[in-house]
Amino acid sequence: MRHFHCLLILLVTACGAPTSTDNQPSRSDAGSTTNTDAGAAPSPDAGIPNPAVCGNGQVEEGEACDDGNLQAGDGCDEECAIEEQQIEDDHGNSPAEASQLPIGAAQRGVFEKADDIDVFVMNIALGGSYTVSVEGSGTLSCKITDANEETLAQDTAEGTCENIAFFEEGTYYLSLSLDAGDTPSRYLVQLQSGGVGPEPGTCGDGNRDFGEGCDDGNLESGDGCDANCQPELGDDVQGDSRDQAAALELDQEIASAINVGGDVDYYAFNTQAEGEYQINTTGDTDTYCHLEDENGQELATNDDGGEGLNCELIEELQANTRYFVKVRGFSETRVGAYAITVRYLTPPVCGNGQVERNEACDDGNLDDGDGCDSSCAIEDDFGNDIDGAESIDDPSTTEANLLVEDEDFFRFTAAATGIRQIHTQGTIDTYCYLLDAQGNELASSDDDGDGVNCQIQHNLTQGAVYVIRVRGFSTRVTGDYVLQLGPVAEAP
Repeated sequence: MRHFHCLLILLVTACGAPTSTDNQPSRSDAGSTTNTDAGAAPSPDAGIPNPAVCGNGQVEEGEACDDGNLQAGDGCDEECAIEEQQIEDDHGNSPAEASQLPIGAAQRGVFEKADDIDVFVMNIALGGSYTVSVEGSGTLSCKITDANEETLAQDTAEGTCENIAFFEEGTYYLSLSLDAGDTPSRYLVQLQSGGVGPEPGTCGDGNRDFGEGCDDGNLESGDGCDANCQPELGDDVQGDSRDQAAALELDQEIASAINVGGDVDYYAFNTQAEGEYQINTTGDTDTYCHLEDENGQELATNDDGGEGLNCELIEELQANTRYFVKVRGFSETRVGAYAITVRYLTPPVCGNGQVERNEACDDGNLDDGDGCDSSCAIEDDFGNDIDGAESIDDPSTTEANLLVEDEDFFRFTAAATGIRQIHTQGTIDTYCYLLDAQGNELASSDDDGDGVNCQIQHNLTQGAVYVIRVRGFSTRVTGDYVLQLGPVAEAP
């Protein structure tokens, strides 16, 4: 194999690398060229590069990321730089930030880092003996304190820790930490009655007795309190499955929360008319939305399409049909409050003079040829070839715009002989050509003007007909610009 590499090196050396004298054409960005490009991308830009557009969902030159928005805090900031991801803490680190630990409902947690402390609050309504157990990986440390921060029980053990304590009526706190082990480390914590206390009551009688985490007056599961009078996972009103989905009326706002890491909330709604529907959450919690049909088929998902870190879906749905929405936290450790709403989006009315959703323009009529067409889309303002070139005066100032894959042609008759300057003004990256009446190229320019504007200086002959061609540096450059055809330059 080593001899083979040497042979390759000898062959390359013998053949030689191509040089600028091997009949290779050269390119000058600002001077005259023979490029008769009719829409294809030009040669590599030798001037100022086309600026990247942060937030368009495309990772361009100079961008480390582009997630389609200018929202910071989601991994890619408003300048399309990768953010240092902050580790989300699923439970508070102090009594003031403690998560609720109801009787009987096992709660999940994660030690995101080695020094993470998760604190839970236990509200005891009836005094008695209770067991607090934790199962996980690594060496776990558990401590129970009262409202005055006095330690009542403490335990440290491998893989599990358990404390049995007699609680009088009041508020208590459980602090969990990882004494040793790898992170992230998951665990399961549960508070249960220990059996030493008042006589148990009757589950389902509407009275919360000793050992009952809840009592809603029935023995039905799926309503937040199960048949054993223990809170169901999440301890929330919204069901955790499609069968338990909460009814969501159109335009109704339901306040809810991701109660514990991994909690999901299901909602069901019925459409009326066929058309677009908006499903979104509001609040400070980073939510993730899933839209499903009646058969459980996932139709769409969204993360940060709404305001801030809220999810938002806008989908075309059928009339008189039942749909389901599943809301969860962005990650298994994300918890917090949110509100959800489903709305029917009234279709925009083109021609009413108001630029509404999905309209690029609305000039108050349905006429074509006035810059805004009958479907409220911006019309091409000037011709796209030499035969359709727009006649302009000499000298003149012309306002124009470029659409996607657009180019504009302008025709004029030189009013005087002499050096003339032709340039654009604006923020978009333009590329200009000066042609004679037959379409032969006389000069071209990329970034010789201000910023990324083009600029041509050329000697014109009085009475001769010329054509100016303007396009974007690439076919996706769009926006407004001003074309300036200047008078004869004064002699220095």
